Parts: sequence; structure tokens; C-alpha cells
Amino acid sequence: VSHRMQESDEGVDLQLTLRINGEQKVLTGHGNGPIDAIVHALDVDMKVVGYEERALSAGSDARAHARRP
Repeated sequence: VSHRMQESDEGVDLQLTLRINGEQKVLTGHGNGPIDAIVHALDVDMKVVGYEERALSAGSDARAHARRP
């Protein structure tokens, strides 16, 4: 349904609000980046084995497209 993410020198804090079987759940996680924080929020035994991100434009405010390799 929604998410909030806060980055700091210690990593990323993430809050996910999901609707599961019609019931709203709020999950939180902390990690060294957004994907690690999501894995911790989901609290499941999984390993992310690949991730790619491609810039759609140039500059520090460039948008990116992420995909599975």
C-alpha cells in the first residue's frame, strides 16, 4: 500500500505498509541499503543473488530503471 524510507550513515530504515488477505500489516526493517532493509522487513529466509540498475539520464538527480539480471 505504501512505504517510507530513511537513509543515514548507519544504513536504511524502511517501513512497509502492505495489505495481506485484506488485512493491513506494517513491517519495518533496517539494512545497508533499500533491498537489504526490505529483506529484513519481510523476515523470510532468502538471499538476493542479483540486482542491476541502469541510469535513464545523466546527473546526480538521474532516474534509474532496476531489473533482475
